[in-house]
Amino acid sequence: HIILNSLSFYLFRKTSILPEAAPTFVEFMRDLTLCYFVGDFFIYWEHVIMHKIPWLRHNIHAAHHRFTSPLFSFNAGWVHPVEIAVAALC
Repeated sequence: HIILNSLSFYLFRKTSILPEAAPTFVEFMRDLTLCYFVGDFFIYWEHVIMHKIPWLRHNIHAAHHRFTSPLFSFNAGWVHPVEIAVAALC
């Protein structure tokens, strides 16, 4: 793992161009808000698609609904690995 990190740093450090200055607070908040809404949009539609397509609902998304707990708010994090990968891409 350390060797891979070191190798990737060596290979890509010359092509990485960093900005001269950090973004302003307003720019940072604008971009953070934009990322939040765009990400939420994609996550919403990923969830809708998981419910609408029967095969995905029964084979992937059902893991999310099978888990029961007295602490219901933690159930959202109990998902199939494929679904978490798709959500991460969103």
